[in-house]
Amino acid sequence: MNITNLLGRREFRNFFLADIISGFGVGLTTVGANWYMLQATHSNKLVGLYLTVNVLAGFLMSPLAGSLTDKFSRKQVILWTFLGRAVPMSLIALVIGYAGFNLWAMYGLAILTGAGWITYMAASRSYVQAVLPEELLGTANSFIEVSLQVGMFAAGAISGNYFELHWIYDHSSYQYYYVCGSSFISSSH
Repeated sequence: MNITNLLGRREFRNFFLADIISGFGVGLTTVGANWYMLQATHSNKLVGLYLTVNVLAGFLMSPLAGSLTDKFSRKQVILWTFLGRAVPMSLIALVIGYAGFNLWAMYGLAILTGAGWITYMAASRSYVQAVLPEELLGTANSFIEVSLQVGMFAAGAISGNYFELHWIYDHSSYQYYYVCGSSFISSSH
């Protein structure tokens, strides 16, 4: 059976679990950043601009992301996208934690997450093609799409509860971004 064969492969199984954790971090960041922007500015326009900057950063990064994926080890590019998002995200969390809301830090976060996400997607999807035989690719593609959705939807559910119980009352967004950054780092192990 393809599923047993697929999950029996250590490289794919580890990638699959890391992809769920990474999707969880992406989901936390997406929900958290948008909610924080809205709470801090009370401006739908600035939230829309934040999302536009995020998408444009990914769009502009996509040619370079493909080149990086072709030039370097896909596994190394994946690990660097985890660290390359977690470390600056931690710095942004410190800025927000100490100085309060900073619009430029938020736009920096939008650029970072947009460019990091597209690079991760290019490297991760081609990594699966490199480590699996062709007859398992259809099943593997289904699994990695599910892993992404599970991580992101779980993050959405947890984020809403976290914000309702904790974040809105004490504005500890830096703690929230620490959790997001930690999920990227833990997925790299």
